[in-house]
Amino acid sequence: MTTLISLDKQTYLDQILRIVCNVFDAHSAVLFLQVGEDQYRINSFFSLSDSIRHDVILTTGTGLTGWIIRNNKSLLINNFDRAKGHLGYYAAGEESEIRAFMGCPLDQGLGVLCLDSKRTYSFSDKDQKILHQFVRLLDTLIAEFKHLTAECTEQRFYQGLKLLCELHDKFSSWLAYLTSFLSLLSGVTGFSHCFLAVCDAQGKFFSVESSNKELVLGVDELNQQFTMENGLIGWVFRNGAPIFASKKDLSSPSASLLGPGVLLPDFASVACVPVAIHKRIRGVIVLASVTPQSTGRELRAFLKIVASNLSIFLENLYLRNRLTCSGS
Repeated sequence: MTTLISLDKQTYLDQILRIVCNVFDAHSAVLFLQVGEDQYRINSFFSLSDSIRHDVILTTGTGLTGWIIRNNKSLLINNFDRAKGHLGYYAAGEESEIRAFMGCPLDQGLGVLCLDSKRTYSFSDKDQKILHQFVRLLDTLIAEFKHLTAECTEQRFYQGLKLLCELHDKFSSWLAYLTSFLSLLSGVTGFSHCFLAVCDAQGKFFSVESSNKELVLGVDELNQQFTMENGLIGWVFRNGAPIFASKKDLSSPSASLLGPGVLLPDFASVACVPVAIHKRIRGVIVLASVTPQSTGRELRAFLKIVASNLSIFLENLYLRNRLTCSGS
């Protein structure tokens, strides 16, 4: 028997959208889910058309779908007038053939389920009530998958912490340890770029100690110094607090990782966590990804432990070096 765990979330949603489209004899069934603040992307659809724009992102208030999200109300239009509104999920030309539309919001503004037809008066008030029940089913499934995903994420992070702790016994060299540390951190979290920024003795500049892959485009960032007064990393050094940012947060020059004018990949998600050594912020663990990554509760708790783990390693390394020097 097929269980919830044996099928992935996308397979379930695709199957439900196929059923919805057939039940209402619709032309298309389209599900938008939230991907950022005021941003919604097509997550699943079933259509008799080949003109659905897979990559479209709508904002709150944009078109009929945006209206549903903004007002948190269902919408039924049986004689669609493109002069008064648009759908936004078809390629040019296809939308002009749509004659009826029906949509219902998901719970807590998480998205909206849309149906359309090429026939006028295709949908009734009774159909809208039935669509509402399908949306409640989607709400339940999405919540359940979110719970399962959180459990899987916590388990993955737990295993990652075990592996990170084992690095202590494998490497006595700082650079060898750090290289493996950053590579492992990238693999566990899914962030494409992981690096460690360290400050100088005076606390005026910081540099990239090591990175799992090229960071500053076309430049050897390991030989560069960056001022503490600029960039997200500088802010973390100065304030001793972590930063978790999405693409929207990174759009302004002041939100650059290393400061204005430094050419970096187009990151969609960033996490910066301070590392304290003898109660002073001496480093910042930075995770950045060109694709969106979750920066929720599980990741934040995981990185807090990781930063403490790195701090302990460095303090022990410092003490070991002092003992070695005094013994000689």
